[in-house]
Amino acid sequence: MRQILISENAEDKIIFTANSAQYHYLCHVLRFKQGDKLKGIDRIGYIYLLEVINSASQNIEVKVLKRVMQKVITTEIVLLQCLPKGKKMDTIVRMATEIGVSSIVPLISEYTIPKIKSLTKITQKLKRWENISREALQQSGTSVLPLIKKPNTLKALLTSWNSTGKHIFCHQENLGVKTLHSTLEDPLLKRLNILIGPEGGFAKSEVKSLLEKNFCPVNLGCNILRTETAAIFALAACKILLLERKAWKLN
Repeated sequence: MRQILISENAEDKIIFTANSAQYHYLCHVLRFKQGDKLKGIDRIGYIYLLEVINSASQNIEVKVLKRVMQKVITTEIVLLQCLPKGKKMDTIVRMATEIGVSSIVPLISEYTIPKIKSLTKITQKLKRWENISREALQQSGTSVLPLIKKPNTLKALLTSWNSTGKHIFCHQENLGVKTLHSTLEDPLLKRLNILIGPEGGFAKSEVKSLLEKNFCPVNLGCNILRTETAAIFALAACKILLLERKAWKLN
């Protein structure tokens, strides 16, 4: 059963018109018809059981049968991603949504190649990433729709940095002595910020600033990973460790 994104606290009936993305997804991709049941999810994490009660040529009408449950609150994962070249960010957004991050913060660092200066381009990119994230949520069944924030500079982010939880950044050199297990061992950990650098890595001054802001360096092995690979590698590693935290046996 696929799921669709609906408005918060939806009640009774919902109608999607022919010019909406949801109408296309339900009618032309999933080919739902009258009597079919599906799952809905809103932005705050409530799950809904839905039924198609009308599938006319210009709209599709969906009825809310019941609100089933609210998502289980686990460690919130935030991806701080320095912008890569080309359309690699599209892939990162899609896979990060499938993994279940709560928010994505695009960043421009010293060695970042893309420089977004136009407000129009920023708006266009945000809209594109939000559409990709919405599609990934509907296809994967994840219960979290990430908040995708406006691009910021890494320098500005660190200047005003006051986030709670644990903060890690991936680096090609082994700068730390703590393992990823020991970094995530706190059973009450509510938020994990994961910073991924651009194709050229971090500048020495940036590494210095990150350490001063209590970011823990994490080395992903001796292989040199592309930035999009490093993002998914780190997210997946942290996600599985958090999911299996109760089964750990640390030395």
